[in-house]
Formats: sequence, structure tokens, C-alpha cells
Amino acid sequence: MTLDCGSDLIAPVVLGAAEDDVALHTGQLTEDVLSRARKGIVRRLACDYSPVPSAHDVAALLQSGCGLLELKLAGPKAGTEDAKQPNALEAWTLHALLLAPSMAAQPAAARPECTRLQTLVLARRGLVGNIPEALFCCVHLQCLGLNGNALTGPIPASIGELGRLLWLYLHENQLTGGVPRELAHCRHLQALHLQWNELSGPLSPALIEAWSTGVGAGGGGTATAVIKELHLAGNTELVVTDAQRAAIEARRAATGVALTQAAGHDLTNLSWPEALEPARTH
Repeated sequence: MTLDCGSDLIAPVVLGAAEDDVALHTGQLTEDVLSRARKGIVRRLACDYSPVPSAHDVAALLQSGCGLLELKLAGPKAGTEDAKQPNALEAWTLHALLLAPSMAAQPAAARPECTRLQTLVLARRGLVGNIPEALFCCVHLQCLGLNGNALTGPIPASIGELGRLLWLYLHENQLTGGVPRELAHCRHLQALHLQWNELSGPLSPALIEAWSTGVGAGGGGTATAVIKELHLAGNTELVVTDAQRAAIEARRAATGVALTQAAGHDLTNLSWPEALEPARTH
């Protein structure tokens, strides 16, 4: 599945155009491209499926006065020839990529340099470990794609700090715990992919309120976007009650987007729209 990260939100320009602050490079991530990015000549890197010269180079780019607006570096899909190539990011953590070693002593207070990022996609790169709190200092993120890795631990409640988030892809990891109620603060969220993790427990009433009425958790009548894609399949310990399902279905019917299920009458396998029902890819 190709991640929809809304490339039309901010119109990119080609490398060398007058507006260097949004200069875009697509294709291979080479040492020369990394050098241009470190100098601020390139601010958007769309290098999905590209080999990575060095994980340390990517970390240095994100940690040293980073001015990047976009980093799309999804790994190759399983079963392809490209997937047989060495993966420089294998077994790296997000913490090691985002934060300099000098910040390791104070992880709670650590703030990354890459806070201008609007798009961060590191899918299928073999990343391990938890999702660090520092990631949520990147409050301009509109698309976050970390699917297809081996991330563990809970989804931090601080994810609610990403108030501009439109697309969230965390599927096919090993994430545990509940679906954080703070996602209700992401009032513009259009796509939420959490399928094929190890999430458990009931869905928060705050989430049901946001998704079924369109009113954000902050109250005051603040409207939320209509979630067009919601995928929770494969989290066998996640509890969705009949009443919650009915509330969400009513919201979907009112907005003209139908809610479907992944399989049978298993209410843990909510997924819509049906045409986008995701199968496990690896």
C-alpha cells in the first residue's frame, strides 16, 4: 500500500528553482543529496525505496540544525528485488535517529532539531524500540509513516500534540497498550492505520465522541475532520462495543462514507472504506 501523504498540500518545486526553501529532490538518496540537504539547498527529500548510504548520515541530517520539511524514505516492499539489498537503518531506533548522543542522559527533556518536518516516512526500514516522546516536538507533522517496522511499547499520549496531523500510519509493528484517547486532539486526522499490532483494551469514549460527532476533545464545538480511513484489524485484544460501533456508523452514514468490517462479526476488526481494507503485507 502506498502511503497517501497529501503531496498536493504544499506544491513542491524542482531542485534549483528560485524558492530554495521548498526545493525538492526525488529519487536516490546519495552522499551529494545529503550534502545539499545539510546545506539547506534541499528541504524536501522524496526518496522512497532508495538505498541509504549510511544510517549515521541520516541521523546527522536530522540532528544538526535540520531544516528539512519532508523526509520520505520508505523501504522497499517485501518480495521485491530491492528488498534484498542491505538496509542501513536495520535495528536502529527512532531515538538514535532523532537525538544526538549527548541528549541520551536527559531523554525526557530532549528536543530534536528536526521540528520543521511536515512529512516523515520511515516505513519498512527495520526500526526497533519505542516511539520516543521527542518525536512529538515535531508539531508541524502532517504525515507520519512508521509502518512495517518492529516498533514496540505503547503509542505515547503525547501524540495528541500533533494537532496538524492528517495521516498516521503505525500499522504492522508490535505496539502494545491502548489506542490513546489523546488522538481525539488530532482534529484534522483523515487516515488512522493501526492494524496488525498488539493493541488491547477498550476504545476511549473521547475517541468515539470525536469520531462519531465530529467535535474535538478540546470542546467548544471545535470540528474534527471526517476520518476517511480507520483500520484497527488484527489487534485481537482491542475491544469495540456495539454501542461504539453504532455511534461511528451513524457518523459515517451522515457524512456519506460507509463503515465496513474486516471479517465476519468481529468488532475488533473495524476498517473502512471496504476498498482500502488492508491485508498484512509481510
